[in-house]
Amino acid sequence: MSSIQICSFNVTGLASKTKRDRVLCRLNQQKFSIVLLQETYYSSHNDDVEKWLSKWDGKCYLSGNSTNSLDVGIPINTSCNCKVLEYQEIIVGRIQRIQIEI
Repeated sequence: MSSIQICSFNVTGLASKTKRDRVLCRLNQQKFSIVLLQETYYSSHNDDVEKWLSKWDGKCYLSGNSTNSLDVGIPINTSCNCKVLEYQEIIVGRIQRIQIEI
């Protein structure tokens, strides 16, 4: 039987490249399969998803529209070996829904 590790983390802002790289690198080291991020301060209007993924080994679903308290993300590590069946932003920057097959 396979298992996955899920982590929930309020990052209180990842707008700084230095902090973002440090946090994502640390999460990779912990071998989390799926991470639930809160308060990323990600703005789909201003931020390039690629820069958010520079230190993450996998795919990341980001939802946001502000720079001061909202915004969430679901990074999924490539080691998870799961298939994303459906992704939905229910409330932009607040609630995401993802259906995966393991």
